Amino acid sequence: MILYWDSSAFLTLYTEQAASSEARRLFAESRVNLVSKLTLLETCRGLFSMAARGKITRVDCDAALRRLRGDREHLSARSVDGLLAGPAFERYLGLLARHEHLGTNDVLHLTSALVWKTDLKQPITMATRDRALAAAARHERLAVVIPGG
Repeated sequence: MILYWDSSAFLTLYTEQAASSEARRLFAESRVNLVSKLTLLETCRGLFSMAARGKITRVDCDAALRRLRGDREHLSARSVDGLLAGPAFERYLGLLARHEHLGTNDVLHLTSALVWKTDLKQPITMATRDRALAAAARHERLAVVIPGG
């Protein structure tokens, strides 16, 4: 399986949540793990935010960031910049129109997964914990896994 990770699912890899063990199993079993650089940025922001709110300790935050750095060699990451030009941008605009209930970042995740699918010419499964994004991904004919859900 080739998995595209949005931030909501990716964050569960680095924190202790009900979905974490399933997310880690999916990551380990996936043939390829795909992210956008937005996923990495939002995950780091999520970890810092959790530490600031006392949901995790600063020590746990730092340990999670070290694990994330180590996992980067097992990821294929795509810049969001490439999604904002040419055919990918046209796809993005179409997704914005069809899924106006999604936020900008969710549409960027959806666009990224669809561009990976086109580029790789293989099925992509989106890993997300966001039910609205999951529904939009299914509408766009992506398979979806919801770790812990």
